[in-house]
Amino acid sequence: MSVKLNTYLLEAQKANINPFEINVKVASDVSVSLFEGKVENVTIANDSTVTGRGIYNGKIGAFTSDTLSKEIPSLMAKNIVESATYGPEGDPTLFVGKGQKYKKPKTYYPVLENVGVNELTGIAQRVYEGAKRVAGVSEITVNVEYYSGKSEMNNSLGLKLSSKRNYVAVACELLAKKDDLVESNFDAKYVTEISSFDPESFGEEIAKCAIHKLGGSSVKSGKYNIVIDQDNIATLLNALIGNLSAFDIQHGVSLLKDTKGKKVLSEKLSIDLKPVSDCVFGSSYDAEGTPKQNLKLVKNGVIQTYFYDLETAKKDGTTSNGCGTKQGNNIRPEMDYIVVKPGKLSSDELVSEVKNGIYINNLTGANAGLDPVSGDFSLQASGCLIEDGKLTKPLSLITLAGNLLTMFNEIKSIGSNSKETLRGCNCPSMSFESMSVSGVEE
Repeated sequence: MSVKLNTYLLEAQKANINPFEINVKVASDVSVSLFEGKVENVTIANDSTVTGRGIYNGKIGAFTSDTLSKEIPSLMAKNIVESATYGPEGDPTLFVGKGQKYKKPKTYYPVLENVGVNELTGIAQRVYEGAKRVAGVSEITVNVEYYSGKSEMNNSLGLKLSSKRNYVAVACELLAKKDDLVESNFDAKYVTEISSFDPESFGEEIAKCAIHKLGGSSVKSGKYNIVIDQDNIATLLNALIGNLSAFDIQHGVSLLKDTKGKKVLSEKLSIDLKPVSDCVFGSSYDAEGTPKQNLKLVKNGVIQTYFYDLETAKKDGTTSNGCGTKQGNNIRPEMDYIVVKPGKLSSDELVSEVKNGIYINNLTGANAGLDPVSGDFSLQASGCLIEDGKLTKPLSLITLAGNLLTMFNEIKSIGSNSKETLRGCNCPSMSFESMSVSGVEE
């Protein structure tokens, strides 16, 4: 850090800002992009952010800067005083003091520290070579990035926290072509152990999926038994479980309002909040400095708790469970890394059990076609037809519609094929009966 955090605390003290909190983040990023096996771009970036908030004359003010120059501590104190003039009432009890106990998950991997442009290029090249094993693919773009970041949080109550994380992110996008048919496919993955990552297999699988999409047709509109893969289950579950925010519940804009202690989902569904996990999504404290906790969110369909920060917890007469998240200058409780309890059926067994129906491995349009407050959704989908318990021809140009609450209350089966998705949701595939699919009208 170019300026010691104590300097910010001293400037805040001189300005009579009390309590005061300072949070500094610094990060570096090295990225290599390949197109058709040739290096297209190399980017090296260093970023920093400093945010401060505090109470002045009974009101709260805040300040954010993307530079850590020596002028910032005094400038921050001045701006917090000015913004507090027009800010809301400040509550000193919404600042965390020292003496808390923190569990520290493994989020930093020293073995990655020496990863540079040459190694990133080598990984990207191997992903490309894996994709090229599959005939009929072209315009292969591969991006490999190394990220390393450190955060420090101090406040005038004696709180001193720090954390760091690093990882490699690998992404590949390509086209599959046959005659006049064209399909695309994309996938990405976080890597923390390069030695256990197989770049060729990663690229090859993306290419195979693209080829399999070629020639996709629609189906007749109607009710179908459905199997949905892990990534798309994560999209739907995140939208549903995000409704457990105590802020949304207290403001009457949550689908899961007044559901604590009630069975509103399938008894087959159990979900844990697990931020204290050894993975890229792990963390030991939230945006307010409250210790993170691993909690039961859903047990056999029964809602166990909501997501709380300090303010919403105080309003409900409980304690924060470490879900405070920065939203601009505000703190709001939000979902963290969640883990769905897997079932016993493999992916093939889920398909076999359905016997005849549709396997969905792509849902698009969630930003416009999914209302998390009502739970209603209508999303463009693609995948495969299931006939006699086997995946057969590719499907496209179909729409899956339903309601999140109804859907996850009527789960047929949960798979054993758990996957850590990019959405911070570790979940398996699931199957459902009689869901609405729009395709070709009779």
